[in-house]
Amino acid sequence: MTDWLMVIITAVYVVATIFIWRANNISAKATKDQLEESKRQFEESKKQAKAELEESKRQFKESQEQAKAELDESKRQFDITKQQAEEQLKEQKIQYEETKRLSMMPVFEMYKSDNTLGDYYWDVYDSNYKHIRSVITLKNIGLGNAKNITYDCRCQEAKINEYKKQFEPSAMSASDSINIGIEHMLTCTLFITFYFQDLLENDYYQSITIEFGKDKLKISNAPIEKRSI
Repeated sequence: MTDWLMVIITAVYVVATIFIWRANNISAKATKDQLEESKRQFEESKKQAKAELEESKRQFKESQEQAKAELDESKRQFDITKQQAEEQLKEQKIQYEETKRLSMMPVFEMYKSDNTLGDYYWDVYDSNYKHIRSVITLKNIGLGNAKNITYDCRCQEAKINEYKKQFEPSAMSASDSINIGIEHMLTCTLFITFYFQDLLENDYYQSITIEFGKDKLKISNAPIEKRSI
């Protein structure tokens, strides 16, 4: 009886052990499956996090490039605006200086005088030929004063070539005029070039041609020209 009891107990123990082992295997398998699922979810989360990081990096790079492009465009627009402002300021300065210059520019004009006497006298003739005197008025019709006046005088008929002679007077205010008595041959052409400055130290020259004939007098006043020294 005792032997059978031991057999039964042993059999029960064996069966219980088998059931426990099987339960443990099932639990271990479930744990392993759960671990595999957790690992799979972790890998997916890791992969998703990496993708999101790459997307964030891409978006950041695009934003950085866009910001750089906008900054470069703003800088380009600023440079253009600055250049335009500088050019406009330069142009305004040039216009101001030109307006100022014109408001102080002297201009000479010669014409036949009604006077018979001159304030100054020029001899422009060949003593071997007959000569007469004509009185010519020189007037400053410009808005400004002329100073440091010199002149060239050429007359082929009288064989005269005079350059950079000191003019008397050496300065003429606006609207000033003087009468020049010119002793000349009956027929000849006188080429005169005046050189002078305004009060701003700008240099000018102006050419005047006087044609003397037996019964005529023609005076041609060329436009004033600014010159660089």
